[in-house]
Amino acid sequence: MTFLSLSILCSSFINWIFRRFKRAEVNTFHAIVINYLTCSVVGQALGRTFIFSSEQQQTSYFWFALILGFLFVGVFFCMAKTTEIFGVASNAVSSKMAFIFPALFYFFWLNEEISWLKWIGLGLALLAVLAINKRSKKSENIDGPIFFPILVFIGSGIIDGCMKWIDLTYLNGSSPLMATTTIFTGAFLVGLVILIIKRDFHIKKKDWIAGFLLGVPNYFSIYFLILALQQLTGQSTGAIFAVNNVGVILVSTLGSILFFKDKLNKMQTIGLTLSIVSILIITLAI
Repeated sequence: MTFLSLSILCSSFINWIFRRFKRAEVNTFHAIVINYLTCSVVGQALGRTFIFSSEQQQTSYFWFALILGFLFVGVFFCMAKTTEIFGVASNAVSSKMAFIFPALFYFFWLNEEISWLKWIGLGLALLAVLAINKRSKKSENIDGPIFFPILVFIGSGIIDGCMKWIDLTYLNGSSPLMATTTIFTGAFLVGLVILIIKRDFHIKKKDWIAGFLLGVPNYFSIYFLILALQQLTGQSTGAIFAVNNVGVILVSTLGSILFFKDKLNKMQTIGLTLSIVSILIITLAI
């Protein structure tokens, strides 16, 4: 359980760092690009492989994973804006409840049976996302559109589905370390191209620091989860993901309350509760 706990903690750190962006006046997009550069460097160091070596470019997943990086940049930007506008709990639930998309992917494309208990869990997951992002009357003047958490929900689900597709189609049980690093590298390149097109080269020191601080837990949240899955071979993969999702939602939310004095309104509390119940129900159904 050590690796799983470390993965949960790293994912929570991402949400907490996002929470500081606005107050620290960090340029969100600059920090996200630096974050993916950090992830790419860390991944290549751990894998002891240059990402653009001829051997790596010949892997079956290389170009698909590289292109997938485009989606990563967009979703990560929406995650940052969701945390900034709606709070840590909203982002944690919106991103972690997105597991309903891979579940539907298993059902429609892989012909995996979904029991009535799973359908109840999936329905509660959708209600959780809607509830936790519902604005109270006192918060109508929040400066930002509600489509950010919706995009996080949908985008995270598509990413999870694509990651499963890579695993089933290309990896065949082998380590996803370099495939993940390839996606991070693709995300960095997309971000870099956008900066070049916009001629936005004035990256402040605090943006570099924020990007590095974001990139390290971002990479290791996935790396430790991979190690946990490999270590806990006797456990259900779905159950491990469920525990990870519940852990991230709870730790992120509790940390935001303790460290940033965030408060949950009635609908957010209902959404948080529904998210936990949803994951527990689906865990029982596995």
